[in-house]
Amino acid sequence: MKKSNILILIIIVLLTSCKKEQESTQNTEHNFLNTAIESYLKDQKNIHEIPGFALAVIKNNETIYKGYFGVENMETNKKVDSSTIFHVFSVTKLIAATTIFKLIEEGKLTLEDTIGQYIDDLPLTWQSVTIATLLTHSSGLPDFFYNNKELTDDDMFSLIKQQELLFIQGSQWK
Repeated sequence: MKKSNILILIIIVLLTSCKKEQESTQNTEHNFLNTAIESYLKDQKNIHEIPGFALAVIKNNETIYKGYFGVENMETNKKVDSSTIFHVFSVTKLIAATTIFKLIEEGKLTLEDTIGQYIDDLPLTWQSVTIATLLTHSSGLPDFFYNNKELTDDDMFSLIKQQELLFIQGSQWK
């Protein structure tokens, strides 16, 4: 066997063993991270008496951890899984506010913009409601919640638009 072939063979063996060692180290770090996350989450679930939840950790657009804990229904003890649907309720306020301020940073809207600039076919009294009064819950828009799965989005919006403002924009908050 030529010396150059032996040298190439040695380099291949070294590179292969280094790659396996690197993968092994990454797997160990990954398992440690998963164990640490799960331990913390189980502690928090118990401390705060949370019936059930799901969590994903995303880094650089890649899911590096996914876990399901507890039950989605305490009466049936059905476990939380990838198909569990959670009600988000007021969590949407944080998401909406963050999104609005991101759009403001990008120059796509301002706090003084009105919802009439973005949504067609609104009642006349609703058209001057500003983004700022939406964020501060001082718009006067009625509180509405329709838990009817048979309604289409258009049907629901038609029902909502029939309601009057609860108070003059900016005079109260609710």
